[in-house]
Amino acid sequence: CRCIYGDTDSVFVHMPRSLVDGKDALELMDNAHKMGEEMSKEVTNIFLQPNDLEYEKSYASFLLLKKKRYAGWKYEPGHEPKIQIKGMEAARRDYAPLLVKTQKEVLRILLLERDIQTACNYISTVVHDLMTGKIPLELLVMSKKLSRAPSDYKATAAHVNLALRLEKETPERAPVSGDRVDFVIYNSGSDKVADSACLPSEIESGKYTVNTGYYLEKQLKNPLMRILEKTVNKPQQLFLSLIHI
Repeated sequence: CRCIYGDTDSVFVHMPRSLVDGKDALELMDNAHKMGEEMSKEVTNIFLQPNDLEYEKSYASFLLLKKKRYAGWKYEPGHEPKIQIKGMEAARRDYAPLLVKTQKEVLRILLLERDIQTACNYISTVVHDLMTGKIPLELLVMSKKLSRAPSDYKATAAHVNLALRLEKETPERAPVSGDRVDFVIYNSGSDKVADSACLPSEIESGKYTVNTGYYLEKQLKNPLMRILEKTVNKPQQLFLSLIHI
């Protein structure tokens, strides 16, 4: 066995398959649970009381990007197996649904199907659909809450500037403190994302067009690159090739 990760209150150990192998996946994971329980008891006996190492779960497949950022096909005693995602963008609310959906599917393919080429093909399809205008608008809509009145912000962000604009244009429908502001990044001609937010309805009406370059470079690229860096050779070249397919 080899320790592959540890922090203040947890430790992850890689167990050779030969140590816990079974005739099928269920028996394999059942053996992993038993070995995990045995290991935790042995280590607890070494600790000074009241310290205790408790076994929680095993992963049939696991992708570790860095400290507190990982995903795995989790088997926990008494529960159905499921994908667990920690610290990645798919587990957060401040990214576009497009990135969340894409990252979750890429992880599902890698963890369950264990097929790197299929994952790369999926990324290629998403990038192609984005750049050719085939992504549904709802997957590009982001939402952030106004924690105070828009005019009270010192450093403005995209949703704040949009709220300020709406105060001038349609004050009766403008968002106020406590409201969530739904917005899309559009081709504003400005290099600043903060100056480039519009309402989804303004895209639907044709008043503005989606800034697909923003969604590719600032939403999809880095989160997916971090996964590719752990799974393929020359990930930067691969991503560039996907963009130009």
